[in-house]
Amino acid sequence: MNKRWFLFAVFIIVTLGLVGGSTRVNSQTRIGQGTPDLKAPVVLADSLKLLSLSPASGLVVSKSGAVPPGPGNSVEATIEYVLVSKPKAQIAVYTAGEPGNPLHTGTNIPVTVMRGRGTVKTRFGVACNGPYPPPFHIIAIRYAMSDQTSAPATFLVEKKQTVDYNFMCRN
Repeated sequence: MNKRWFLFAVFIIVTLGLVGGSTRVNSQTRIGQGTPDLKAPVVLADSLKLLSLSPASGLVVSKSGAVPPGPGNSVEATIEYVLVSKPKAQIAVYTAGEPGNPLHTGTNIPVTVMRGRGTVKTRFGVACNGPYPPPFHIIAIRYAMSDQTSAPATFLVEKKQTVDYNFMCRN
């Protein structure tokens, strides 16, 4: 009887891959492929992390008209993302409607990302030809990942960050 239990235990250990080192496969363990690496982070949900803003704060001089956002007239945000719930999503930074910010028309450039993990750069600013007069002291931003396949678009992840920008407008 003891020999049967021993062979059964060996069969289970070999079948489940509990010997022979660890193998990581998309943060999940599959039968026969080893134990999960306990040092690796387990990713279970969509996430965003703001890595940097450039410039970090200060005066940003925007231009009137159809000038594309670029260095000097907008802020570049570097954002790390993890997308697991949808095949693709969009990431953008918003200033309009955030508590503490003056009434203004915000501008942003959404970036489309695919399922997985990565880092993206996107820009945001204010519209100088909007209905509200400058200057704009922006103290809060919201960065979000949204599902564009549903109508209306739904936010998968939203985060807020305190900032300190003075947007001025120039022709």
